[in-house]
Amino acid sequence: MIRRRSFLLATGTAAGVAALGWRVAYVPELNGVTLGGNRALFFDQGVGARMLALLDTLAPADKLGQAWLASLPRAPELMELMLQLVARLDLHQGSLDAVLQQRVREDFISGDRCNIDGWQLSLTECQLAGLRQLAVSAGLLRAKVASEQGDAGYSNQEIATLDNWGPRHTLQGQTFNQQLDGHSGLWFKLSGAPGHAKIMIDGEISSTSVSDKTVTSGLHGATQERILATPGKYEIALVDPIRKTRQHIGYFEVRGGPPEASGQISSADEFCEVLKWGPRETRAGEAVNEQPDGSMGVWLHTRCLPRGTQLFFGDDPLKYHRQAFGLTTSVPLALLGAPGRIPLSLQHPDTGEKRVFGHLLIQ
Repeated sequence: MIRRRSFLLATGTAAGVAALGWRVAYVPELNGVTLGGNRALFFDQGVGARMLALLDTLAPADKLGQAWLASLPRAPELMELMLQLVARLDLHQGSLDAVLQQRVREDFISGDRCNIDGWQLSLTECQLAGLRQLAVSAGLLRAKVASEQGDAGYSNQEIATLDNWGPRHTLQGQTFNQQLDGHSGLWFKLSGAPGHAKIMIDGEISSTSVSDKTVTSGLHGATQERILATPGKYEIALVDPIRKTRQHIGYFEVRGGPPEASGQISSADEFCEVLKWGPRETRAGEAVNEQPDGSMGVWLHTRCLPRGTQLFFGDDPLKYHRQAFGLTTSVPLALLGAPGRIPLSLQHPDTGEKRVFGHLLIQ
């Protein structure tokens, strides 16, 4: 929670500010933060320049800082937020980076957190991102233009020390290390990972839990179904969404399963039910779950699949590959050119019965 203006701030005295680790001067100093004219407010022991340098690196978190300030009943002033940060940081102990990392860890332990756009961050991180916005508004820092920030780009940088991780592979269609909610769990022995760090799997950020030396994450929902349905290697990375940095971890491999689906039932009365399938929507002219040839990969789960069964996308037959869980196929990009709801169906090889099991929505 953001405190109201403190007594020390209300008094506006140099003595009150100094008690919190600040000095006020009326001469320009290189490690200062100019507040107008030649007046400067800066940290004791020359920390001001390093704090400004830190704030300058937080340009990728500009949207976070703006959202956090907008979420407050009353946005703090520049000096007010500075004082709040100083009250939370023991800047006389160790390096600035070490002090900040320790404070962030303590925030997560004590519950001093802020929730912004689905991210749970430490209060210190939100205050730093907010302080950067106030500093930019005051002309103390130069705002970074979009081309400099690279909207969603991550720079490569080591974030934590990796000792081991796993599991590293599974068979097509098979979950692994299954958890109570059905997701497939991944574990990472990582030392020094910040509490807000996330695991990114095949370019998508996954739900992540960070403890002292272990990070856990995994494949959930539609992402799990998509990845497990298609053999291949999928990159895993550790990312810091505040500083927009990423650390390559390795590749998770989905290996091809047995070539045949189980059960060769030929009776029309026992034509197998489709348990689940996907993806279920895309945009005109775009292929989600894109394959090397540009087509859209589709998977289908069924407990059995009679030999000779035909698969149709609308009126167009599709070739498919039998898998342990059902089948995989691909829809040519040319068939995805116009919006609509296209039925997908299976046709029984003996009776000719065509059964629609779903519709692909093309927006």
